Amino acid sequence: HPAAVAALLLCEEHHFNYKEIASITVESAVHHNSIVGKKLTYDLGGDPVRAEAQFSQPYLIATSIIRGPAKLQHFDREAMLDPDVVELAKKVTPVAAEDIVTNDSRLHIKMKDGTVYSKTVRNRDVPIWPFEQLEEKFVDTVTTYGPYTISKGKAEQIVETVNGLDKLENISVLTDLLYS
Repeated sequence: HPAAVAALLLCEEHHFNYKEIASITVESAVHHNSIVGKKLTYDLGGDPVRAEAQFSQPYLIATSIIRGPAKLQHFDREAMLDPDVVELAKKVTPVAAEDIVTNDSRLHIKMKDGTVYSKTVRNRDVPIWPFEQLEEKFVDTVTTYGPYTISKGKAEQIVETVNGLDKLENISVLTDLLYS
């Protein structure tokens, strides 16, 4: 999600306090905006639907600014009803930009003191995060959520095996881990 990446990059670059944000504007292609450019329909104390947050630029931007890169648990009911996230998501205005034809995004964060931070992220230029972060996200995801969770030890074995793929004589070691 280029808009979430733009938010994360702006946080890294400017180290601002999210409570000092006055408004956020996110510009994306018309087709992209029609899918993810909707305001949240639930409020605090409401009954949110996970898919609404998953397909909401306002929610994804807000949770990214407050919590860092999105994890599956950020789409649980409790996380979706976090007052800080909901309030920040309400400050996000999605805009369909006619001049954007891909999944690129332009993000503008206006602070209460009038300062504006802007970042354009092209979908093809979404940065590749450090491999360790991907490993952590993998382990967190497969050990915490879904009908097919696995133990942390097994998840770490999978990571270790993938890291050593070039040394394996036979890939069945990995497939055995994945299917057992």
